[in-house]
Amino acid sequence: MRLHKRTTIFIMIAFAVFIVILFFLYQRNDSSVTAQKSASHDDQKLLTVFTDAQLDTSYYLFNGDNQLIDKRKMTDYPSAALGKNHLYFTSKDSENFTQLYQLNLKTKTKKQLSHKFLYVDNLHLDNVHSRLYMRVVLPHHQNFQIAVYDLKKGAFYVLDPKEKDNSVAYFDYNPSKDKLLVLNFSVREDYKNTDEANKKGKPPLPATMHLNLLAGDGKKIKEILAVKKSIQDVSMSPSGNEALFTASSSSGNTEKSTIYKVDLKTGQKYPIISDNHEFTLLKQSLAQYANDENSIYFLAVSKNARLIQDEGGREAKERAIYCYNLKTKEIKQVWHKKGGIINNFSVIR
Repeated sequence: MRLHKRTTIFIMIAFAVFIVILFFLYQRNDSSVTAQKSASHDDQKLLTVFTDAQLDTSYYLFNGDNQLIDKRKMTDYPSAALGKNHLYFTSKDSENFTQLYQLNLKTKTKKQLSHKFLYVDNLHLDNVHSRLYMRVVLPHHQNFQIAVYDLKKGAFYVLDPKEKDNSVAYFDYNPSKDKLLVLNFSVREDYKNTDEANKKGKPPLPATMHLNLLAGDGKKIKEILAVKKSIQDVSMSPSGNEALFTASSSSGNTEKSTIYKVDLKTGQKYPIISDNHEFTLLKQSLAQYANDENSIYFLAVSKNARLIQDEGGREAKERAIYCYNLKTKEIKQVWHKKGGIINNFSVIR
């Protein structure tokens, strides 16, 4: 099994850069956690995935207090979803491909669930924990697709296994509405833009990003919008009426990211959070509504975050999870840990 050459190179480079960043984040005796409840969401639970400088990945359940669910060596960029009795996570197998695993939280036994994918990430459980949605790469494919693992039958199925051009950049699953919000683009268009940019010696134009609403079985309901912007994440509100995504743009050496709110009925989008004097947004801020939709959680870099630099000049800054109260407009840092970086997090529905 082999990935398309460009896809393989991309994953290898991304992982290598990730390792370098983590290596230079290490400082002895400095790995404490700073976490606090959001004023309006004392019962909101977050699943946070954190990797330290020794490349140990920790999975925390945060509900005001931090509960360490599991800790293991990182083999790839980790994704996770938390069930009632199991933690689902991704890790590399013996063939060096990223697969889906299950950890029994009571017995601490680990089980490999997938064996035939080349890559797995972006995990989402349905409301009764009978289906697990994920983004995958199939053998002989260069695009990302959505697959579902049936926990009762122990079987996988891909929503559109014959598709080879349409690639899933990111997606979210709404368990209460049984709907998927999918951000996708054309692989052919992306390659064409890259080839033209290489010929002209300019940065490539972003491929057209399509935001589509799908039923839980993969049937398309409607296209919400199509934009030529660099977008790397998307999430749906619990009510299913709104969405959030992070778009980034660059001017010279300056890059700026903004979190947008999207009305899923009209397709209208509105900027709501951008860089300020307290923090800088990431390209993938992973913005998500709280369950009562009165706040938004997102990932950013504090203006006073520790900057670590190696001898070659490579730098990395620690990240933190913030909460934006839509009523009071207050932004508060709710989770931060020294000595590594937050890979991703999710609001538990």
